[in-house]
Amino acid sequence: QTQPRTPPQQSSPSSQTASSAYRLSWSSCADELSVAVVGDDGCVHVLRLDGGRFAWQQPALRSELLGTVICVSMRPCCSDVVAAGFHGGQLAIWRQRELQVFRAAPSFHEYAPVAAVSWTDDGMLLASLGS
Repeated sequence: QTQPRTPPQQSSPSSQTASSAYRLSWSSCADELSVAVVGDDGCVHVLRLDGGRFAWQQPALRSELLGTVICVSMRPCCSDVVAAGFHGGQLAIWRQRELQVFRAAPSFHEYAPVAAVSWTDDGMLLASLGS
């Protein structure tokens, strides 16, 4: 059995990092298991269990326009939907690898970095927390 390849390691500014609890998210439903992690390169790397083997999804999820991802959350029972928070106060949702960008309400984030994103248990609502 082959070992999963680790995502590339690059340093990122410490001011753009969140607690490690929000840099990792997983989704499990039936026989599907996926894990999303924010790499040191500021991108979202997704590891999927496919046919009994783990494999990194390629390419990593990124947005050149928004920059460094700070936090990530996979939608429960729907690993094709990944939400992320960015340093500039933006939220992004990848649906089947297509990016949609949202700006969090200024009254909540004051355009501060998004420190955490989290789905409700049923995956219908997404909450975010500014730093």
